[in-house]
Amino acid sequence: MKILKNDAKLVLSVLCFFTLSFAWNWPWQTKESDVNEKIITLPKGTHQVLSDISNVTWMGQKAVGGSHTGNINIKDSEIIIDKNGNIFGSVIIDMNTINCTDLEGEWKNKLEGHLKSSDFFEVEKHKISKIEFKSTEKVGNKIIFSGDLTIKEITHPITFNANLIESQNKIVANTSLVFDRSKYDVRYGSGSFFKNLGDNLILDDINIDVMLAINK
Repeated sequence: MKILKNDAKLVLSVLCFFTLSFAWNWPWQTKESDVNEKIITLPKGTHQVLSDISNVTWMGQKAVGGSHTGNINIKDSEIIIDKNGNIFGSVIIDMNTINCTDLEGEWKNKLEGHLKSSDFFEVEKHKISKIEFKSTEKVGNKIIFSGDLTIKEITHPITFNANLIESQNKIVANTSLVFDRSKYDVRYGSGSFFKNLGDNLILDDINIDVMLAINK
């Protein structure tokens, strides 16, 4: 079959287009590897966490019947960044400030009182909790930490990741972690201590979201 002259020109044009498409990086095509994340420079020295910006939130869940959430305040802190960019620190939590944010009125007061009682965190006797940590690895703006979590004078190791962001001359670290309350003698409704709880079973895992901010 004969190819007309105009058809030959068309075929040649199409081949040239595809050749150029593979050879060039078009302006509107950006490879993921070409987008460089801005690496945050950590300020060396000793820093205090900005308590008016930072926050700690918790969530506890029943096996059946939903969950509760709340806040808890930071009492004191110290963040040390050495000349090599390693991070060491401690955050002290004021256990008497634990509250519930998903209830109101009488039920809110009852739950908060229960959390402060000997059934849970016994805050009259154990006024603070503490987390001590050090960085073990930094990948971009993600930092891996290991440390110790102390609740009711009981200490266990913990690991967690934090993501850094920079905003308005402040550096903010966001992290989420989970701890097993049964390891800290928080027994109420725990299947680790009591059997046949049924709908009254409360999960041992407590979820904590933390946002810590320091001045740049």
